[in-house]
Amino acid sequence: MDNVLQIDKQILNSDKIICRHINNLCNSTRGEISQDILSQLRHFVEHILLKIYANGNDIEDTQDNVKQAVKYAKNQEWLRYLSRFHHFLQVSVSHRTLEEENSERLMLKYYEYLLRIKTMLHDKYSLDVLYNLEQFPIETDESLNEYYLKIVQKVDEYKKSSKNMYKYDRFYIQNIKPFFCNNKIYYEVAFIPANDKASKTDRIIAFTDREITDFYAVKLAIEDDYIEIFDKCMPIRIILDWEVSIRPCEFKNFSKANLDIEVNANNILSYRIESKDIIKISAFFRKFNIENKDEIPKYWKELKESRTLEKISNNYKKDLLGICIGTQSDFEYKYGIGIEQTEDVETNIEMETIEIPKSAWVVFKCKGQDEKNINELWTRIYKEFFITSSYKQCMDIDFELYDDENTEIWIPISKE
Repeated sequence: MDNVLQIDKQILNSDKIICRHINNLCNSTRGEISQDILSQLRHFVEHILLKIYANGNDIEDTQDNVKQAVKYAKNQEWLRYLSRFHHFLQVSVSHRTLEEENSERLMLKYYEYLLRIKTMLHDKYSLDVLYNLEQFPIETDESLNEYYLKIVQKVDEYKKSSKNMYKYDRFYIQNIKPFFCNNKIYYEVAFIPANDKASKTDRIIAFTDREITDFYAVKLAIEDDYIEIFDKCMPIRIILDWEVSIRPCEFKNFSKANLDIEVNANNILSYRIESKDIIKISAFFRKFNIENKDEIPKYWKELKESRTLEKISNNYKKDLLGICIGTQSDFEYKYGIGIEQTEDVETNIEMETIEIPKSAWVVFKCKGQDEKNINELWTRIYKEFFITSSYKQCMDIDFELYDDENTEIWIPISKE
């Protein structure tokens, strides 16, 4: 141990405490363990940043050195995740102890960063840390374990495929969700075609072990495949490769204004942020997929001709809405037409009622209810707002609210 660098001793000391807390899971709740681990993470990460800044050599643990190490990490592409993690820790856990429930949520969010740190230190410096990290209970649906395991096997099969055979298409990234298997990180990626006609209903989901940025339009090489699960063949898509690819027309279109979409003086989308408790929505739901998405207007027409929409509007004096809910299948989603439920409204029409958890929402406004303008607004939301802001969509759900004159798009969000 005498030959160990002082900076490594500091890293290993924090690591020892973190691992000891994880080993104590049988005697404490996950919330209590999360509180204890979070209290160690900032020092753990700062010592790792110092080691990297010193190019693996020893370095004195001073405030000035830490500042320089953090600044260095911000300017290194391969350290972007570590810089972001340090920023999160500064905001969330510095100088305060969080409640157990909040600590649990943060640990589930930070698990990805800890796994990446573990892999990086082993591969780059032959320094082994977080040996029992996989024992920390990730909150996953047990019924999905087999599903994700089958997907991981397919992703791994394509690692040796020839890049010369790849065919690339351009897309806008909507959401990236990590999942974990065998101490590795994989990603479930949602995206739409990068063209002016694409809408949210054109969403595609694919899987990869590659870290893909969600800040730009990208070119993806995708392979269609399938997995056998629950005695059925389920189609899936695998992302083989990717690269940043901004469309030339995006620079031209950025200066064009659609007067029916609310923007500011610089043609930047106007929006507001609202915090909502649980939202209850009662609606008539039907399943759609990427093949029959054009049937949604016919669904509206069907309910209109049966006077169902008129009955809802007259009985409940509420603005109608169209709500879209993702499913586990990338080919299928639920679409509903209905109203928001409130305490003073009790439906006596046979509609399905769902509850949306408490969340912050970003709201965009479009004048009128022209389908072309609404689709253009959706396109701009994903290729402008989510690319340039610090927000991400936090639930696979959204809805359009229609009053007598205008349309509002509501999307649940959280900070990156």
